[in-house]
Amino acid sequence: DVFATVALPDLRLSCGRWYYEVTIVEEPVFPQLGWAREGFSPDGQIGVGDDAASYAIDGDRCKLWHGGHHSDFGEPWEPGDVVGFLLDLVNFEMNFSVNGDVLVSGVPEGFEYAFAGVSGDGGWFPALTMKSGLLRVNFGDHDFEYPPPDTDDGAPFHAVALSEVHQAG
Repeated sequence: DVFATVALPDLRLSCGRWYYEVTIVEEPVFPQLGWAREGFSPDGQIGVGDDAASYAIDGDRCKLWHGGHHSDFGEPWEPGDVVGFLLDLVNFEMNFSVNGDVLVSGVPEGFEYAFAGVSGDGGWFPALTMKSGLLRVNFGDHDFEYPPPDTDDGAPFHAVALSEVHQAG
């Protein structure tokens, strides 16, 4: 089995809060979609979440992936679902949403990030791996179907497409 990976390694996000979304057009097979940072080196067998430099959600097998390990998370995706990808480099946390609802891990208090304590070292960028399927990616060049949620401190998540503007300022 060969897996294809698409990534934007020249982006290199290093501070702030970032968001992009993916619409499921045709059901993906073994999708591992998320974020990677410097040091990520995919090949036909290694994809997003399969190494220490990347993190992914998988709506086919309902898993979170990091460092080649996985844990149960979320519900199966259907065509038409919109998956949001939230990277918080202020609090070093990462989460995901489906159709505007931020996913939770089942903690009784409610909200918990999918990944906490993500590294602030190295530039971050969107990365997508799957075996087959069809996705539509929106980095913020167009209005988001489901804008990112508000934060506790009021500092917003920014569209990845605006990264040069917000990182320079």
